[in-house]
Amino acid sequence: NDGDPQGGNDLGVTGLWLMPVFASPSYHGYDVTDYRAINPDYGTLDDFKQLLQEAHKRGIRVIVDFVINHSSAQHPWFAESASSPTSPKRDWYLWRKDDPGWTQPWGGSNRTWHKLGDEYFFGLFWGGMPDLNLKNPAVRAEMEATAKYWLDLGLDGFRLDAAKHIIECGDGQQADCPETHEYWRNFSRYVRSVKPEALLVGENWSDTDKIAAYFGSTESVSGGDELPASFNFPLAGALVKA
Repeated sequence: NDGDPQGGNDLGVTGLWLMPVFASPSYHGYDVTDYRAINPDYGTLDDFKQLLQEAHKRGIRVIVDFVINHSSAQHPWFAESASSPTSPKRDWYLWRKDDPGWTQPWGGSNRTWHKLGDEYFFGLFWGGMPDLNLKNPAVRAEMEATAKYWLDLGLDGFRLDAAKHIIECGDGQQADCPETHEYWRNFSRYVRSVKPEALLVGENWSDTDKIAAYFGSTESVSGGDELPASFNFPLAGALVKA
């Protein structure tokens, strides 16, 4: 890309999606240990800033994976939460005294409540990635502040991992809850207040009608008041089969 869409010699690349680049102990990076640090395997914060500058010179916007649903079990927040039932961050994660027997919603027998000490914590994907408690106003505020941190550095938006699993409801319903839609309405409103042109892309691996619901209402926001874009996995699969 030369940054001149009228030049005729441009590759036509308008965006980059970086899969998890925040600090993490794993190869895949979806278990974050610091939401405001670049994984040293990929370089430094200065390297990231330079990437943004060079991409923008060439007319390319950059989004990164933002894993709001869960952190790493090695995150200092979880270490503090697990240290004591009276920890100030105990309610940053989900704890209970018994295992209700929930299993992962995509099938199989893997449990989603994991024993640690005398209690159980909720981790939808596995015990190494405990779910954050997005009903907690302090956790919501931290996620918003983190989004602002990266947007202020020049980032152009976020790909939102596990977007349909943000909040659990009912007896074992672990996806597509009304509280999850409410969360995204609030988060999207906040992001628009910081950077109106920022892109939000939801990873809602579900049926098309449920994916479409994540656009939210178009009455006040033309592109939808929740997530203006989502991956459509059923369509992608149908194209491949065709």
